[in-house]
Amino acid sequence: MTTLLPGVIFPPISYCILLQQQRCEIDGFGYYHKQSIRNHFQILSANGRLVLTLPIQSVKGQLTALHHVQIENGNWHKPMMTAMQSAYGKSPFFFYFKDEIVQLLSSLPGKNLFQAQLDILQWLCPYLEIALPSTTANWEQPTTELAYDFRKMKKKWEIFSPIQSYHQVFMDRFEFAQDLSVLDLLFNLGPQAKTYIAQHPAIRLVLEDHQNS
Repeated sequence: MTTLLPGVIFPPISYCILLQQQRCEIDGFGYYHKQSIRNHFQILSANGRLVLTLPIQSVKGQLTALHHVQIENGNWHKPMMTAMQSAYGKSPFFFYFKDEIVQLLSSLPGKNLFQAQLDILQWLCPYLEIALPSTTANWEQPTTELAYDFRKMKKKWEIFSPIQSYHQVFMDRFEFAQDLSVLDLLFNLGPQAKTYIAQHPAIRLVLEDHQNS
């Protein structure tokens, strides 16, 4: 049984737990949806949750496959890295990953969104000791019987059961922030992030709006 997941950037922690716990394929032929995790991710800043966006060239409101959505050119990665450093400069492991993330982000301008998603996963999965998932062969005929199909998921990414807490920056002013980008886990736990993912109890998904949609 296979779970089909949308392509995302710097995925939520629960997304990575699913990659570890279930047989997953990434939707290689899906569509871009505005304000979704396909090109947005959340970190924890001094002012609370902050959404960062991988900028894309305009698709003028039309339904466009990820393969045909282009990443904006330019130096947009610089303010993105400034935001990350402001949020995580005091975390234990931000500077361990910083140069690699700068190199990764600076390689994305001009690429299509799905390739950018794959590049990020290829960088991320070894740090979490997760096998790089395969991609769907086509939209109409998934390669195996499906457990869950999230391909039409638009904006929301939700889990029913909470993820386990770990130490975060700004815990002196905020309660534990659930299910941020896995970058939050890496910057705070470093090499122990893979142990956290591997040993995490099974999570329950919010399926009402997504399963077999």
